[in-house]
Amino acid sequence: ASTATLSSSNLHLLVQNNLDWATLDEHPGFLLSEALSDYSTASIACAGLAETLASPGSANVDLQKQLSYLLYKGVLSSGQSIWTSDSQLLTLIGTDGSYTLSAAVSKSAQYAVLCTQSAPRKTAYTTDTSSNWDVRVKTPAGSVVTGYRDGLSFRFHAIPYASTPVRFTYSTADTSARVINATVAGTSKQCPQNSGTYTENCLVLSIWTTYLPSASANASSLINSGLRPIMVWVHGGGNVAGTGLDPTFDGGQLASRGDVVVVNINYRLGTLGTLPISDDLTGNYGLQDIVTALKWLKTNAATFGGDASSITLFGQSSGANLIQILLGNPSATGLFHKVIIQSGKPADSYNGALASDTSETKAAATLSDLGCTKSTTAATLACLRALPVSNFLSGTVYSQTTVDSKFVPQRAYALNGHGHTTNRVPVLMGFMRDEMASLGYVPPKSVVNLSTAMTNAGIVKRTRQIVLDNPDVFPKSIPNGVQNLTVQVESYNSTGSRCGIPATAYAAVRSGAFPNVWVYTQDQRSYQIPNYDPYGVCQPSTGSMAGNSSAYYFCHSGDLLSTFANPMYEFGMGDRDGEDLDWIRNVVDQWTAFAHNSDPNPTDAYRSARGYSAVQGDPWPKLSTSSGAAASRMISLGPEQVDIPLVYSPEQCDILGNGIEYIYK
Repeated sequence: ASTATLSSSNLHLLVQNNLDWATLDEHPGFLLSEALSDYSTASIACAGLAETLASPGSANVDLQKQLSYLLYKGVLSSGQSIWTSDSQLLTLIGTDGSYTLSAAVSKSAQYAVLCTQSAPRKTAYTTDTSSNWDVRVKTPAGSVVTGYRDGLSFRFHAIPYASTPVRFTYSTADTSARVINATVAGTSKQCPQNSGTYTENCLVLSIWTTYLPSASANASSLINSGLRPIMVWVHGGGNVAGTGLDPTFDGGQLASRGDVVVVNINYRLGTLGTLPISDDLTGNYGLQDIVTALKWLKTNAATFGGDASSITLFGQSSGANLIQILLGNPSATGLFHKVIIQSGKPADSYNGALASDTSETKAAATLSDLGCTKSTTAATLACLRALPVSNFLSGTVYSQTTVDSKFVPQRAYALNGHGHTTNRVPVLMGFMRDEMASLGYVPPKSVVNLSTAMTNAGIVKRTRQIVLDNPDVFPKSIPNGVQNLTVQVESYNSTGSRCGIPATAYAAVRSGAFPNVWVYTQDQRSYQIPNYDPYGVCQPSTGSMAGNSSAYYFCHSGDLLSTFANPMYEFGMGDRDGEDLDWIRNVVDQWTAFAHNSDPNPTDAYRSARGYSAVQGDPWPKLSTSSGAAASRMISLGPEQVDIPLVYSPEQCDILGNGIEYIYK
């Protein structure tokens, strides 16, 4: 059994991960301890991990690729020897990870150590958290955190990053010293919402990493010495639901394949996370929880192998919207360095934070519904803090971000170039082709009246009339015409819109608000989470291939399983047509390349060192507006990705008044 003591050595979990769950068992991993040890101490070190010294064989291709990467990173050097089983030394030759095995001349010589790695990779609901796989780390404040490893990474679940805040106060980063059990998976610590178990003691984060520095090192000595870029996930859910503890967002695949540290955070939701009460308590508690988590990481990330000077925020839907707001949040300055915005909102006048006068009206309605309309702030707070938490989950729920003098200085998103940009960082952003097929309304195929269908979808009268008056631009003759046109028109205008996201990116570059911007669309395929397909239209129809773009809608949230490479881990769903894995590898390799280098195109040197194939298809062009909108480009993601015009559906967007320059102007 593992003794799970604090490691006195830098410890690496090595596995050649091709993201194919079905063949994962064909790629056993190893543990590498950098501590120079004699043979006896090496054996004891492996036993302390519930492992033995490894017997890699003379030509282990997977191990060779892992060693090649460690050579590339400077962790190992050519000619270096490593203890393996039976007193044999693995000695590196050259720079490609090739090695020889030979008997050691002396068992008292000091070398690094290669151990077996037996912890299994299980599915989301069969995870093996046996104490055999325990690992422990110590934070700068003195907290001892116990996590565990599986077949891909070291894992730490639900670590408190803030003390439980009093309702309607702002969180602060936890600096206490305590013993933390971070081995319990599941969503029981999600913030209060209308499904599942929840708790107000929900300000926790989870971490996945393949590298744990020595407990004897301190943060300052670790800077630029092997720390990994950090990717911090901000979940969606409309500001009223969701959790970073959702196994859909398990970070093991990303951490392993991309050599990053993945961090998933919880933040307060709904009325408890957003309600403005006074000039001092202006709402935005959940938004500021994200800032608190980033401050915690600044102090503690190195303990888990993460580089707090290289943090990428990435998120989807309302999580992406919060990231957009953080680009203009003064309190987040310097706490993150890149952003990935998946299905965010257009940075136009219809979106953004609530103005203070509107928020006051909405907040008053919520307070009235809760029975807490009082004459003083103190009385209001006393009333709110005495209520059962369930009272906040029904009735008039407040869930908006509000303009204030502290955290949200402007109504507009910084991305449009017209507002205040506090955090000027590289941006990667994009959208699903058919966002509203899950997020909005899909009329039945039997509906033949387009005007009625659009009305039922909530499309405003002006837009409905434009569509009806221009049948050459919006032809009903397409297959399932009324249904498809309704979804298309919704998706031209709404969250993650086909018109608004390219126009937002164009404005961000044209205005010079951000240094570099890359844009994508998911219009070749998607992989919908099965618990979010309200109209049953987001999966390929029976007998159709996943790459058939007319067989199903590419819906909002159809990018989550590809982002985290988790269709099998979470839902037991595999490669549908022999091309899903190529697409997923393209996504994961480019997302993590962006985290490493602020550019989604992996370098040839990196790919060669890792033994990875090139991204399939065209290189991803950085968005440029210097030659005009017509020459601006983005990437169409898929198994064979394609460089395409940024101006997406130009006729439709122009006639609806949402042309490529509508936000910039």
